[in-house]
Amino acid sequence: MAGSGPSFAIWMFFLNAVTMLPVQLAIRGREILQTFPTDWRLALGATTISELAYFIAIWAMTEAPIALVAALRETGVLFATAFAVVLLKEPLTRWRVGAALIIVAGMVMLRLA
Repeated sequence: MAGSGPSFAIWMFFLNAVTMLPVQLAIRGREILQTFPTDWRLALGATTISELAYFIAIWAMTEAPIALVAALRETGVLFATAFAVVLLKEPLTRWRVGAALIIVAGMVMLRLA
């Protein structure tokens, strides 16, 4: 079905879109259709950003070793932590700091390898 990374990603996005509406209807019923008129812009924006991030990761895996790309994808946790602390005013806990330090240590080891 897919002859390349981008082709794989596009097919996956399409099949995800086709299957998620029936699944959500089964789980949440008509409630999901009632929220659509007011929330479609937010849903479209979040979906676009998420799919673009995945598309970039798939493309990167065609250009670099998969292990390197997979490890560097985890740096998204650093951005999520910064987002949570700065914008959402969540506390910077020891667990978050520890996770961030482990990710940074992994990035350093990748660079030194």
